[in-house]
Amino acid sequence: MKTNYHTHTYRCRHAQGQDRDYVESALQNGFSVLGFSDHVPYPYETYVPPYRMLIDGKDAYMADINALKKEYAGKISILTGFECECVPRFKGYLTELREQADYLILGNHGDESKPDYLYSGGITRPEQVREYTRSTVMGMEWGIFSYLAHPDLCMHSYRVFDDAAREMSREICRAANQLHIPLEYNLNGIYNHLGMKDTLGYPCRRFWEIAAEENVTAIMGVDAHNPASFAWPEWDEGQNFLRSLGIRVLDSLPL
Repeated sequence: MKTNYHTHTYRCRHAQGQDRDYVESALQNGFSVLGFSDHVPYPYETYVPPYRMLIDGKDAYMADINALKKEYAGKISILTGFECECVPRFKGYLTELREQADYLILGNHGDESKPDYLYSGGITRPEQVREYTRSTVMGMEWGIFSYLAHPDLCMHSYRVFDDAAREMSREICRAANQLHIPLEYNLNGIYNHLGMKDTLGYPCRRFWEIAAEENVTAIMGVDAHNPASFAWPEWDEGQNFLRSLGIRVLDSLPL
């Protein structure tokens, strides 16, 4: 059974293809559940985000995906969700949004509206890893997210699996275990790391070895930004890797 709950759309302005293209590609590649989880639009006062949909596009996004849900009923299960960050001032907004959507996932990229914003995939220093850890665990504790996307995102530009990296892995995995939150093995990270020879990247093998020691539950995530992503051969490779470590891999989310 192949399911994917991490799918973006053209509305985020860094993904290609129409909604229907993703549905058709998922069907052609044997997926039985397709969850759309585009980058959540935040109700910023003045900031205009370059890499996510604007707040006035939220209702149309949900209506469009719900229309496809009805059209493809009986062929593939389509769900409407959002990928969100841990931004404390928007916790109430996200909690309300959880009641409107089928699910939310936590993908802790950082708060891009802050003057000192640092993309989590650009982290290079131990103190930045520790801040990512603190923020991510806080978001997990909110109790509104169905899983944690790319938990090891902070290893994308990081060079050495040092004490900060080990602490991050332990703390996030222990929180996931205690809070019963699955961790996503993110296939898009494999492609994002192509050509980057001197950094750890994600999925990070050392992170997942610790995840196995902490007895976490995993789920596969395509993190699709293009309909062709559903044909990636790394799906089977990723599942086999996780199972070789003894990690339980969910077929679907209990929504």
